[in-house]
Amino acid sequence: RLFYAVRGNVNDVRHDDGVQAIAIDVNTGRVTGKPQNLTHGIGWIGDLSLTSDGKRLALWRGTSQSQVYVSRFDQPSHLTPPRRLTLDQNINSPTTWTPDGRSVLFLSDRDGQWKLFRQDVEEASAEPVVQGQNINSTLPRLSADGADIVFTESPDDMDSESPTHLMRIPVSGGVAKPILTETDFNSFLCARTPSTTCVYSRSVNNVTTFLR
Repeated sequence: RLFYAVRGNVNDVRHDDGVQAIAIDVNTGRVTGKPQNLTHGIGWIGDLSLTSDGKRLALWRGTSQSQVYVSRFDQPSHLTPPRRLTLDQNINSPTTWTPDGRSVLFLSDRDGQWKLFRQDVEEASAEPVVQGQNINSTLPRLSADGADIVFTESPDDMDSESPTHLMRIPVSGGVAKPILTETDFNSFLCARTPSTTCVYSRSVNNVTTFLR
């Protein structure tokens, strides 16, 4: 039999994997049956190994659940003990501070989709900034003047031909508006005031181009 790991749900941001097996004709190498589900659990599967008699399967799983913590600078080189800011059991990944330094912007997989939230460091709950879009987990940034949150919006079934929309929404709240649309989009970064420049990159046929 051939053993292999499979994703339980292609849209599952937690990467919970299962193991399937399928019968193989040892003489022809062709499949002779249908896949059988052997196990499923929390986390991704990194490797599989069988005992010499083929009766036991060993595997290891990995999982991560990032959370947001905050600390204060008591002195220029001394941090206070970190305090957990996000108190739920979702994956929460911080991206940047708001310009006033009072709130943290972070991505969370709540409701099975990546969404952008903000949370005041003195509050116990977060409020959504953008909902309903599939936001790339590495890209929400501040604009050069700090007035807008810039992020990407792309379809769930994104491939190299799918367009990525670069969007902006005021830090103070409002409606998200498009900046540009690109295929083969990689990443972007904005300079800080007094500069007004943002640079983004795209890759085509293993060639990366930087544009502004």
